[in-house]
Amino acid sequence: MVRRHRYYKPKRKLYNLPTAQRPMRQRQSPEPVKINTSIIKNIIGTIFFICAGIWFGYFFIFSPNFSIKNINITGNENIPISEIQEIINQQLDKKAIYAIGQRNILFFSKNDLISAIEERYIVENIKINKKLPFTLSVHLEEKLARVVLRVKIPISITHTKAQAIEEDVEAGQVAGDQVSHNIEDGEEEVEQGEEQISYSEDYYYLDVNGIVVSSAEMSENDLQKFPVIEIEIPDTQKINSRDILLDRETIEFIFSVYRTVSKMPQNVSVAYVKLDLSIADEMTFVTTENWQGMLSTSVSLETQIKKLELALDEKIKDKRSTLQYVDLRIKDRVYFK
Repeated sequence: MVRRHRYYKPKRKLYNLPTAQRPMRQRQSPEPVKINTSIIKNIIGTIFFICAGIWFGYFFIFSPNFSIKNINITGNENIPISEIQEIINQQLDKKAIYAIGQRNILFFSKNDLISAIEERYIVENIKINKKLPFTLSVHLEEKLARVVLRVKIPISITHTKAQAIEEDVEAGQVAGDQVSHNIEDGEEEVEQGEEQISYSEDYYYLDVNGIVVSSAEMSENDLQKFPVIEIEIPDTQKINSRDILLDRETIEFIFSVYRTVSKMPQNVSVAYVKLDLSIADEMTFVTTENWQGMLSTSVSLETQIKKLELALDEKIKDKRSTLQYVDLRIKDRVYFK
């Protein structure tokens, strides 16, 4: 088999030719550098969002634009508004998240404020609204207060000289009931070294179950709105909200005393009721004329008030200005002085 070979004509070597005879080569222009615009967009976008985040963080968190400036408190009748304001101010000074304080309305905790108020007072409901940009509204629905409790605390004791006091007393029958006295005619009662005790007074509101609703500062008008109960406690005893001081039966009996005495035809009005917490079945009401009526909770109130009416009509009569007390605790007798 015969192999065939192709003949290739050798190329002319140009480098041996003179420069003038060499063919001109076409110069290629350099390609333009392509810029990745997506990376630039990402960088610009990142810078923008960082700046926007810093601005929003300052504007909404650290600037005073959303600091609570106005506080509206409504619905409080017995709880002093100054005490609610104090609780809110304490809450505003607390931190919400790290360095962010609750003074910023966006981070203010309504639940924390509700808990703080309920720790000190008994309330039915608390509504808190945030009104942007800087107003906080607090509405209270207080638990119904039924009576005022006046607490007397002894603070000092002074001694006076012995005094001799002559008592002029009478004895008699009232509508079949024996009306007698604890001191006979012309008898002298000598008091040896009498002690005079000075007291401080605190006031509280109680509900119908005898639970302390709140402490309060009382005016004469306030004392006329509710029945007043007076007790004495040692200076070592402290009274707090939610303490149960009296039972429901005692509160209801006191309401009955106010209601029944006010209906007496002799125009007797109760100023307050005194209770000795160590004696469970007795109490004393003090009238606006400054004489006292001693009652027993184990005897019918209607029976005791009926005896009081008869004693005032048939024995005491026009001597009410010098009357000191009427003892109604014994079922078939009345003692007065």
